[in-house]
Amino acid sequence: MRQFSIAFLYFIAFFASCNLSFGQEESLFNLIEPEKSIDQLLSENVRYPSKALQDRKEGSVLLSLKINAAGFIDSLFIIESTDEIFKNEALLAVGILESKWSPELLKEKPTDRKFLLFFKFDTFLNEASPNERVKQAEKLIEKENFKKALKVLDKLIAENPYQVNTHELRWQVNLKLGETVEAQKDYLKIKYLEKEFLSVVEVFAIGSTRSAVPISF
Repeated sequence: MRQFSIAFLYFIAFFASCNLSFGQEESLFNLIEPEKSIDQLLSENVRYPSKALQDRKEGSVLLSLKINAAGFIDSLFIIESTDEIFKNEALLAVGILESKWSPELLKEKPTDRKFLLFFKFDTFLNEASPNERVKQAEKLIEKENFKKALKVLDKLIAENPYQVNTHELRWQVNLKLGETVEAQKDYLKIKYLEKEFLSVVEVFAIGSTRSAVPISF
């Protein structure tokens, strides 16, 4: 049995492309469930596998999803999976997505073509999560500390090259630094990601340690 000293451990399914805000005021309109996005539906139904968490295992899954001419899911193909346990969790989330699917979820994306879905499962013990580091980069940009912001963003993109928001931030930073060639590369990457991906799913297992409180799992 592996043993870790963990004060708390909680899970966050995070999507950089989502920025959700729901009012609490009751009205007749609240009786109708608001239309959800692909990101929302996946975020509600993906979990960090408990066995992978116990083993401090991380991984990723890249899927290809075919949308037919009518705008419905036609087929699914697994391009890459680092581990069976993560593949199963990703397929479960996509299965639930399919059960709730409607062509309206595509928004302005075209039909009769393939799109990519990416799932990334990461554990962060006593370290900042990717969304915390994104906020750090944003604050550095506000302070015009562009070189330090660039280092933060370079590391984030190395860890997950498929998030649009980190490329957008690095594009801004490279423009500020006068690195036009690198800025152009980020701009082209942004356009590629927006065109090819339906969603990028980051699932975080976040925890901190305290020697006085050992927990075994």
